[in-house]
Amino acid sequence: MKKTALLLLTATLLMSTAACHNASTADNTPLTDSVVSQSTANDVSSAADTSADSSAPHHTSTASVISDTSQQTSVTKNNVSAAEPQTESRAADTDISPSTTEHSVSSTEEASAPDTSSESADVSVDDEENNTASETSQTEPSAVPVSNADSQPEIPSDTDDTQNSFLNVWTKVYAIDLQWQPQDNVDGYVIQCSGDSDFPTDRTKTQQTTDCSMTFDDLAPNTTYFVRACTYRLNGSEKVYSDWYTTDRAVLKSIEVINGITYVDGLLIANKTYGLPESYGYGLTDETYQACNEMIYAAAADGISLWIESGFRSYETQSYTYQSFVWDRGTELADLCSARPGHSEHQSGMAIDFNTTSDAFAYTPEAAWIAAHCAEYGFIIRYPQGKEHITGYKYEPWHVRYVGREKAAAITASGLTVEEYYGITSFYQD
Repeated sequence: MKKTALLLLTATLLMSTAACHNASTADNTPLTDSVVSQSTANDVSSAADTSADSSAPHHTSTASVISDTSQQTSVTKNNVSAAEPQTESRAADTDISPSTTEHSVSSTEEASAPDTSSESADVSVDDEENNTASETSQTEPSAVPVSNADSQPEIPSDTDDTQNSFLNVWTKVYAIDLQWQPQDNVDGYVIQCSGDSDFPTDRTKTQQTTDCSMTFDDLAPNTTYFVRACTYRLNGSEKVYSDWYTTDRAVLKSIEVINGITYVDGLLIANKTYGLPESYGYGLTDETYQACNEMIYAAAADGISLWIESGFRSYETQSYTYQSFVWDRGTELADLCSARPGHSEHQSGMAIDFNTTSDAFAYTPEAAWIAAHCAEYGFIIRYPQGKEHITGYKYEPWHVRYVGREKAAAITASGLTVEEYYGITSFYQD
């Protein structure tokens, strides 16, 4: 009887313990060493009031508990997707509550598994989102351009346009030449060129301080461009720009063909690239003849005797002259000394050969006077020494070309040939 009573008592205790265990599992409350009392449940509910996810009152019915557990599981999944946990949860239906550092276990099997959730629970969802944003911002590229081959640095728009004389700009037909004075305590310069003053699709180049010049070429003729520049200092690989820049307006030289005659910036061009119609020409132009007489009188006043050895030559006359050079010297040498018909400046009526076409003329007082004073009367030395590869002709100190006083002064001061000054070529197509 005693054994039977003992067995009955043991069975009763086991059934009571199982019932408590099932009730604890159903309301998602952690098991304790004793049966959960009503006051303990109230304490848990009061603590849960501090959490947005646990603000609902404590439920005792099985249906309500299941519904509440499903909602918490849904919130948990959203939180996990929004902020990556540091430790992967072993239980698919584990509830992570923002107001607690413990995980509730929904089954006895899950309770027996090792607890690895405390590390991830120590960091709140908001903290994890902040940490993630901080890590992302640290990996974003710097907004300041760096010096490498693929970069296209741009001058910051918040700098001031000084509109000073920092840049010197020379325009050609297809290019823009730039020069500037070297600046102190700088590592280089950034130069931009655009068809719009707002520089929406700018062409940008960087230049070191060793060479304060630059060329933008392959541009569209008869077009207005804007060039902009500023200095920078290097801070590691980053460029730190000055708080100013300078902008200049650059109008490219015009080029147009009218009745078979090419005009660059209003100046008639006759060279190996650009020819004249066979019927063109009737003699020296009035402007050329008048300027020539003024120069001859001025030279005489200085004790220098000048006269016209050769002025206007028609297409037919030039054909005979050129062929004579070919017969005498061959085509290659003839092309250095004489123009092919249709390509001679003499046919334009604005070119003059003074005194003699002998190479010895270069060492005479007359040649020196012409070089020093011809620009004053609107003439230039058309084929200067050392420019044979550009003009296509050997040095001819006797050959001058009338371009007008303004253009003559500018071209002479530049030290450039007509081809260099306007950015055009001089070579035969065949």
